[in-house]
Amino acid sequence: MEVANGDALLRFCEDKISAVHGGDSTDYAILETPELFRRTAEYLEENFEGYAFIGASYDHSVVTALWSLSGDDSVLQEYKKSLQTYGLPSDDIQLGLRLTTSDTGVSGANLYPMLFLGKESRSLPLGSPLKLEHKNKADLAKFDSNLNLLYAQYSKALGNMQRMMEVYVLHPINAMLGVMKRIGVPKRYAMAVAEDFKIRTGGTACSVYEAY
Repeated sequence: MEVANGDALLRFCEDKISAVHGGDSTDYAILETPELFRRTAEYLEENFEGYAFIGASYDHSVVTALWSLSGDDSVLQEYKKSLQTYGLPSDDIQLGLRLTTSDTGVSGANLYPMLFLGKESRSLPLGSPLKLEHKNKADLAKFDSNLNLLYAQYSKALGNMQRMMEVYVLHPINAMLGVMKRIGVPKRYAMAVAEDFKIRTGGTACSVYEAY
């Protein structure tokens, strides 16, 4: 493929070119998807008492997998005690992990710590993901470094969630709308969320945790 200068890296899949990247590893670093999933599963097996593969999905651009992390983790047990102290639902709570990556440049190799809540396993994000972009000579060693930060990430995030239980807001709907506006949620979605919250709770004063 002729380019202005340097080299081009082409992703060829299912008889089609699905992406064109810069050919230098500083422009686009290849992180093989099967290897990312294998290393993640091995890390979970070594560091968590119990874990289960929930499922995965993929399309032409993004691949995602989900795991639940079970067992009597001390961090999670302390979190459940805090929920009970404040009279909040504490049953059927599990730590979770989502790995999302892409060969077409739309996502790095990103690890998303989360909670699964209730029998319907609603997902609740725990802080910011651990991201590794496909550039700056990223490699599997750097991905392993992010994996090794996971446990500390859960501990920090659950601690933040506990502190949110201690702070109350008099007008949670206004607070929610303000936060959603700041992070760029389209107004029609923000209003739908606010209306749903009002129907379920009455929109009365509550903890920041409940609003979140």
